[in-house]
Amino acid sequence: MELGAKIHQQCAARGIETSGGRVSGVVTEKGTIRTDAVLCAGGAWTSMFCRPHGIDLPQAGVFATAWRTEPVQGITDGCIGTPSFAFRRREDGGFTVGLSGRGRVELNLNSMRHALKFFRLFLIRRKALTLRLGRSYAYSPDANLTWRPDEISPFERTRVFDPQPDPKLVEEGMLQLRRQFPELRHVKAAEIWGGFIDSSPDTLPVISPVEKLPGFFIAACFSGHGFGTGPAAGHLAADLVTGTSTIVDPHPFRYSRMTDGTKLDPNSWG
Repeated sequence: MELGAKIHQQCAARGIETSGGRVSGVVTEKGTIRTDAVLCAGGAWTSMFCRPHGIDLPQAGVFATAWRTEPVQGITDGCIGTPSFAFRRREDGGFTVGLSGRGRVELNLNSMRHALKFFRLFLIRRKALTLRLGRSYAYSPDANLTWRPDEISPFERTRVFDPQPDPKLVEEGMLQLRRQFPELRHVKAAEIWGGFIDSSPDTLPVISPVEKLPGFFIAACFSGHGFGTGPAAGHLAADLVTGTSTIVDPHPFRYSRMTDGTKLDPNSWG
């Protein structure tokens, strides 16, 4: 803001306007912003936003569950990851806990669109996932929706996507926690919540210009690592948008790998 940036909160972007084959503006619920460069960093909603503009972004999501425990006496710190679960110490004295890779995938028209590209990733994680047929939430990132720039968009109908958690995963996670750390056998879950973790077929993010639409850039598909890599990812995205020397080699994160036949094998860190 000190450098002149303007931040508009509670103002959903509905789409992109073009002129001469390149970006010329962003249509928002409060009007159009004229610009020749746009970065779409919409998280799990990015593929949906790109679709009306002819940009195919393979993006899949897993409904996940996490929780926090009651405060625990006698343990001052801790951040531990195991093959089955991970937890970190909270300022309130409890722990935030999550099961590694566990969640639910809902099979619908949109998810099946990119099923082949995600097949290798599914084979790796199939034992940790639960599949369910049918529609998920009416206005969710994996819904198959269409709208016009002058209509209320899905991003306005669901400003914060808050899916229901799975209590069974909490029970399983707490059981494993108590087994591996007997000193926590009396601790209980105090609050649970759900989330939607988006991923690319190779679990690497897309931080890249989109060649078919000059002026349009993407920073998405962080596969659950966005919180940790956010500062560096934002730096790289800013470098690309402004045309300056990039902080790292952007080639592994290029959008074109999704469309040029590159073999999309999941990376070991994803």
